[in-house]
Amino acid sequence: RAFDDLQEVGRIVRGTIELRREPVPLKLAVSAVVDAMRPAFDARRQRLSVTLPTQPLRVDVDRARFARILENLLKNANRCAPEGGTVRV
Repeated sequence: RAFDDLQEVGRIVRGTIELRREPVPLKLAVSAVVDAMRPAFDARRQRLSVTLPTQPLRVDVDRARFARILENLLKNANRCAPEGGTVRV
């Protein structure tokens, strides 16, 4: 999958792939991924702490790619943090 991600970055840089950017509420974008990843953190008895701005904030992103990036970061954090540790977003 990492190779696929690198190929995709290359296509973006070359302009051969179109990003489908749209304004997305940050809380919604982050919550969806965090909710999906929570069982992995629970399985390792890790605390997953999420702090978001108190004011609504929209980000202009390609929703699917944003989710994939955040998912990859959380998977790495889950794998690298010690069992019983804390990961903060």
